[in-house]
Amino acid sequence: MKPYKKYILLLGAIGVAAWLISTFWLQLALIQGDSMEPAFHSGQLVLLRKNFKDLQAGDVVAFRSEGLKGILIKRIAAGPGDTVEITEGTLYLNGVARTEAFEGKSIEFAGIAAEPVTLKEGEYFVLGDNVAHSKDSRYEEIGCVRQMDIIGKVVGRLLFTE
Repeated sequence: MKPYKKYILLLGAIGVAAWLISTFWLQLALIQGDSMEPAFHSGQLVLLRKNFKDLQAGDVVAFRSEGLKGILIKRIAAGPGDTVEITEGTLYLNGVARTEAFEGKSIEFAGIAAEPVTLKEGEYFVLGDNVAHSKDSRYEEIGCVRQMDIIGKVVGRLLFTE
């Protein structure tokens, strides 16, 4: 076998391995905008685990948004069976105030959560950490996120980014 053919085969094998990993296990995603400040910054690369199980409140996920025609990264505030409501600037989860989630900051825009929202099986209510500058489940064009639209769970960030 000629030497260049070995390199072509090696590059092909590397390409197939990278495709398999990106499709089924891990993927990089770029944070765009300041909606997840201070935890994540615009321009930062994060690592998504695609074979996730048992999502829960506090997990950060990437999901497809048909309403905004893109991929968003937000934090899960509530999951299936939970009831979410935002009243007088405070997030209530199943009737209990969750002020620690936003370090005591008031949520000025309640959106669809101005009235109680009970999540169905396979639905999640997501919010950006920087609630004053985040398009998230409060907005009708995003709404409750279906599990089938979640691409992956953020499991790490690359150190060489901002």
